[in-house]
Parts: sequence; structure tokens; C-alpha cells
Amino acid sequence: MSCTIISEMMSKVAFVWFAMFWCIFLQPVNVAIVGLFPIFLCPLLGITDSNTICAQYLDSYVILLIVGSWCLMLFNNSGITSRGLYNLIDPSDLSMSRLLFRCAFAAFIFSAVSHRLIVTSEIMALVTPVLINTQSAYAPDKSLKMPYYDYNMYRYILCSVIHTSATIGSLIFIHNNYTTMVALSMFNAVNRWNNGTEVFTHYTYTAFALPTSILMFTVNYIYYWILLQVSRHGSVMSDNTVLQITKGLTERRRNLFPRRPLLTDETHPVTMHEVMSVFFFLLLHILLFTRASHNKFVGWARSDQSTGHSYPMFEDASLFTVFAIFLHIMPKGFMFLRYVKAHKRRLLPPRKPESGVLYWKFVDSNTPYAFLFLMGAGEALLHTVVHHDDVKESVINAFNWLTSDITLGLSTFAMCQFGILLCNMMTGTGAAVVYLPAILLAQSGRRPLYALAGGLSCALGFISPFRHSTTYFTKKIGKVPFRMLLFHNFLSTVINAVMLWLMIISLGEYLFLPFGGGGGGGDGGGNGSDSFNGSDIVNGSDSVNDSGSDSLPPPTPPPPDS
Repeated sequence: MSCTIISEMMSKVAFVWFAMFWCIFLQPVNVAIVGLFPIFLCPLLGITDSNTICAQYLDSYVILLIVGSWCLMLFNNSGITSRGLYNLIDPSDLSMSRLLFRCAFAAFIFSAVSHRLIVTSEIMALVTPVLINTQSAYAPDKSLKMPYYDYNMYRYILCSVIHTSATIGSLIFIHNNYTTMVALSMFNAVNRWNNGTEVFTHYTYTAFALPTSILMFTVNYIYYWILLQVSRHGSVMSDNTVLQITKGLTERRRNLFPRRPLLTDETHPVTMHEVMSVFFFLLLHILLFTRASHNKFVGWARSDQSTGHSYPMFEDASLFTVFAIFLHIMPKGFMFLRYVKAHKRRLLPPRKPESGVLYWKFVDSNTPYAFLFLMGAGEALLHTVVHHDDVKESVINAFNWLTSDITLGLSTFAMCQFGILLCNMMTGTGAAVVYLPAILLAQSGRRPLYALAGGLSCALGFISPFRHSTTYFTKKIGKVPFRMLLFHNFLSTVINAVMLWLMIISLGEYLFLPFGGGGGGGDGGGNGSDSFNGSDIVNGSDSVNDSGSDSLPPPTPPPPDS
């Protein structure tokens, strides 16, 4: 192509890219609407046809976003989350530090196995009114010469540790965090276009994310505990204050969770719905961990080599779909058996349909379908870059200073810092959509680590209260002003980004660098681009040129028989 055509195509793609960036940043319209920009801008500007762009909006990871969100609410729907919060946030033997740890630990644990936004809202709805009432009941008396503690400040710290712990816990599994799914979806798209093998399976990702989340949670809690000790200035909770908070928490627990008391309470036994939820949750994750092959372990989902694809025929999206369909059909109890066993009319149960294990109205009202458009827009933007050689080369050269010209440690550190900056300027999912195309075209051997650095750091939006984030509930339910969010969470964001970077350059290199990121793996090689020729697909050819030229070299003839 001539320089004029290259400049023209690059300017068109850059226009789409910057239009999405500024509309996500300034939000003149809803962020989900920005996800529709590539559908009309790319055909309008002559970049790609409508059919090709629309095809990027529905792949296996988009389906996983939807059905994974459904299965994620299994514990929220059955009430296991409420029962667990009732048990963990125990007002007995209360102190400031104990309540801080109990709320943080509950948010971390239950955000790992259920919907983090529902968990965050439930915990804050439990503790916020109690602390507000305590602050008003024990207002400072200036005539008393004794240290007085500001319980509003304690509430700010408590709500901050709750929402940060919930976000960290949601990083453990792939389907628990929307930003993580968007990042891995875009990496998966590039990997497929380069005929790469499956890198981020449920097993490999959790092997990295679980110790990373535990380390981040531990350091994060220590930071807020130190912040609590510094803010107290030697003041302690009086006996009347302890009694007031204990009474308030007990009353709030009774009002919020009337049917979820302690497991040892014989008047409120564990329901069949809860037992079935735990069983299917464990079964789902056992199948997820054993689906793909790892080293010498052979998974039950194998790839069909005859089709030329290295990915398994049965992926996570298909497995989640099976469970989502079955759990919507399976009744949450065995009331229908009473119809069979009843010998008299008076023994028949009430004539009403029994809802499924996964109640449709509940999961439908709590599923953010709008993220489907953002995820599709990210893959569409990446598609326009990858499948035009001139645009791809320009993007690679423009970001070589971040991806290839420096060491792996420095590049991943810079990506983590850019990620936390962007996700606090705009929504985390939108930040991943406009940020990752700049770094996912780097060296194929480094690409898995770049996807982790850019994707997971964009999930650490602890400061700005954007919707569909835990910080939003901190401001709305926890009544924490923005200046206090900035004051308490700025250092937490930086510290967690550093912990993430340390785990990427240590554990991430061990887990993901042997896989590579696609064709032409390894760290070496020129400007770090793949051996993928985008013009082959644009021109309608199915061939992949390993040398990067326009024609394949003639095959070497076999040696003659002796």
C-alpha cells in the first residue's frame, strides 16, 4: 500500500478510537451507547463492512458474560450470601478493628463466589445506618476534656475497606468481574486470529488470580487498619458506644435477614434450595477446572484437530450455558413429590408453580446486558486494527516505547499504573476497551502478561464512583463523599497495583510465558509483531502467511528415494 492509503486508513481508525475514548471519558451519552459506535462508524468510513463488524459482538466470551452473570447470582438468589453475612458480621465481642476485619473478610469471600455488587450493597446497608445513628447519639461535647472519636471517619474507612475487598475478591474467577472478562475476551480474539492455543483457562487464570487476590487483600486490609489506628488519635470506644453499635447491628441483621439466621438455629434450618445451590456451584467449578488440558493432565474437552483449530470444541461459555438452562428448569425444592405421595386431598401442597433454582426475574433484573455492547466494541476496534496491516504496524510502532523498547518488568509496571489512572477517569470496562488495543499487539510471548496487567489494573477503580462498581455503593449507600474516597483510597489503589505487578512478573511469568500468546511465540523478534498477515482475511483468503510477505515460498520437494 502507498503512504497515502496507509495514512488515510490509519486516520479513519484513529477517529473511531478517539471518538470512543472521549465519549467514555466525558459521558455525553450512556457508556453502553458508545459501544455501538463501531457498528455505524466503520462502514460509514469505509473501514469494514457491517456484517464483519457485527460479527464481533457475539462470541464465546460475550455469551460467557451473560450466562456467567446468571450463574454468579446462584448464592445471592438462594440466600446463602445473606446467611453467610449474618454469621460473619457478628456483633459479639465488638471492637473497631474486629468489625473492620469481619466486614472486609465477608466482602472478600462472598464476592469471590457471588455477585460483588449485591454483596457490597448488603454489607453497607447493614453497617451504615448503625454508625450514622451512633454518631448522632454521641455527638461531641466540647466541655468534656477527653478524646472523642469521629464515627463518620470510621464509617468512611469501613466502607472503603468493604468495597475494595469486594473488588479484589471478584478477581479470583474469570466470570466474576466484567472488566476482567472484557480484557480476556480481547486477548482471546487476538489469540484466535493468530491461531494460538488456549491460554487463559479456568485453571490457569485461577492459579494466578487466587494467590494474587489473597496477597492484595492482606496488604489492603493492613493499610486500612493502619489508617484506622492513625485516625483514632488514642480515642477508644466507650462501653455505651459498644452497646449502642452491638444493639444496632443486631437489630439491622434481624430486619435485613429475617429468614437467614445462624446455621445452628433449629427454627430456621438450611433449605433444600441452599443445598442444591452449593451442590451445583461445586459441580460447575469442578467441571470448569477439569475442562482443559494442562501439562500431563488431559481435560475432558478436547480440540478437534481435523478442523484446524487448537481451541477445544467445548469452552467455558458452553458449560455455563448448560448449567444456566438446567438451573432455570430445575425446581428449587421437591414439592412436586408431595403430589405423588399424597393419599388425601388435604395433603396436597398449594397449587402454585415452584420457581427454579435460578429464579429468572432475579437474575434478569441484576444482569448488565449493556456491557455486551462495550465488550463487542472492544473486539470490533481490535479487529479493525489487526486486519489492516498498515494500521497494525502504525499502532505497534506508536506504542513500542511501552511494549517492546523497555524490559518486561518496566513495561508491565507502567501498564498497571496507566490502568489504574484510566479506570478512575472513566468506567473500568470502558477503560479496558480503549486501552487494551494499544498493548495487545505487542510481542506474542509477552501478550498474556500484558493482558493481565492492563485488564486487572482497570478493575481497580477504587476512587471514582461510576455505576456498576463497588465504589458507587460506597458513595450512595455508605454516604461517603468523594473527597474522602480520594483521601482514603488513593494509596490503596497504588498499593494494589504494585502487588498486582509483583505477582505478574513472578507468578505470571511462570504460568503464562511458556504458553506464548499465539503464532511466533517467545520474547524475541523485531518490533514485537505477530506473524499474522491481516490482508489475507481482508481480501477473502483463509491462508495465514508465516513470513509476513504477500506470497508463500514454494514448498521444498521431498528427497528422492534411495
